[in-house]
Amino acid sequence: SSRRRHTRLQGDWSSDVCSSDLLYFYQTRKTMTRRLIIVLGPDRIGKSTVVAQLAETLGDDAQTIHLAEPPKDQEDPYDINRDRTSEWVASGKDWCIFDRSYPCSFVLEDFRRRNHGHLDEMVQFELDMMAASEEFKVCHVLLRRPWSWAASKHVEELKTLHPTAAEWFIRDEYVARMREHKLYYKRMEEFMEHFTAFPRTVHSLGADVHSDAQAIISKVTAVLP
Repeated sequence: SSRRRHTRLQGDWSSDVCSSDLLYFYQTRKTMTRRLIIVLGPDRIGKSTVVAQLAETLGDDAQTIHLAEPPKDQEDPYDINRDRTSEWVASGKDWCIFDRSYPCSFVLEDFRRRNHGHLDEMVQFELDMMAASEEFKVCHVLLRRPWSWAASKHVEELKTLHPTAAEWFIRDEYVARMREHKLYYKRMEEFMEHFTAFPRTVHSLGADVHSDAQAIISKVTAVLP
């Protein structure tokens, strides 16, 4: 069958994949619940470490995808999320773990660039995801850690990024990050309560990443049985 770019038709996640391939995956896995976990949290709280442990715990049937800010050359700020989701669907794996994704873009674009997070585009992306609900289920996982845990890691990063900067500059950047940490949680809670169409769970991180991963998987499977 011919290759075609993503459109917003129901069930079409074929940006780089034959539609017949997706039909095959659906037919062979329709009795299983494929799960997309979107791991969320502010900077320097250990998200990537948790994501890596989740992937190790789930084994070969999990795919991990890291997403940063939206590419500036794409038509839609959430097209990168569509592309990566298509790649996972085509892989046939039952689990996908997004290390950040469109909720972070929505929240960070809002208060970093004051552009309302591209609300219309975000809603359209979720509608596209809902149209593919027979293929996979989505769950947001918000990781919580206090600023006191992350503070020293921010200082270390700032000094690495700006080795010749004056003390006042490091201090100003530190304060900006401190405020962002607090605001991120406030805005993300608003997103989960008032904007997203998908279920969510919150996990407060502890000292043992293995235990954290097991607890998160249990929470996700309870939300997406």
